Amino acid sequence: MASILGAQSFNQKRSFWKRQFTDTATRPQLVFDVIFGIVMPVICFYFDPGIIRSHYRWDGYLSLGQHAITIYMFSGFAILGLMFWMGLRKQANRYAPLIGGLFVSAATFSFLLGVLMLPASLIGLIIIIGALGFTPFATGLVFLRNGVRAINQTRSSSTGRIQVKMIATAALLAFCVPLVTSWQLGRAADRAVNQIVLSDHSDSALSTARHLRWFADANPIMSAYANEKDAKRRDRLARAYREITGEDINQRLMILND
Repeated sequence: MASILGAQSFNQKRSFWKRQFTDTATRPQLVFDVIFGIVMPVICFYFDPGIIRSHYRWDGYLSLGQHAITIYMFSGFAILGLMFWMGLRKQANRYAPLIGGLFVSAATFSFLLGVLMLPASLIGLIIIIGALGFTPFATGLVFLRNGVRAINQTRSSSTGRIQVKMIATAALLAFCVPLVTSWQLGRAADRAVNQIVLSDHSDSALSTARHLRWFADANPIMSAYANEKDAKRRDRLARAYREITGEDINQRLMILND
């Protein structure tokens, strides 16, 4: 009896943060993890007010448009990993070091994204949807505590050295695959934009830039348009800018010149 009462007393004294990182998840934690680890990130991406799905950088404001594929790919890996971890726990335990590395990377990524979005999120509180910008902080907590649980799970299945290598490898790959993909697509978009600026016959380049609009920096087209004297070339550049960005080039120039 005394031991039971002692255990109850110990559990009651545990702090909020200690309860988040115990090896066994409570039902409220599982519900929280599903909502903020899976459902809310998808909702945030869908209702994105232009923070991520943006084709240019607003002066003085953050735009993550050129990193959209990196964000979406990395988030997709993390969400699928969380679904696997929560839905097929017995099978997932075999890959606990890899999943732990993925989740630690996802937690770091989520907290960093939340910090980068913070100025826009604070401004967006004027409208209710701006509150979605704070979701990455809750998502970061979800991945951090599940990452800690996955790493703790590996202690009984592998040596310390193997454990660290697998965790580090998973964390590195989770970052590198989306980053390298985004970098390569960005290079292709830059080449297409340069060809549009330099060549009068750039239909294929325009098609490439249009499909890679999230990566395409259309500012060189705008600069070339502003300095061009030939009416036909100006018209071609203006049409290319509209197809890539969906914006009128003259209106954009007026905004920049104000």
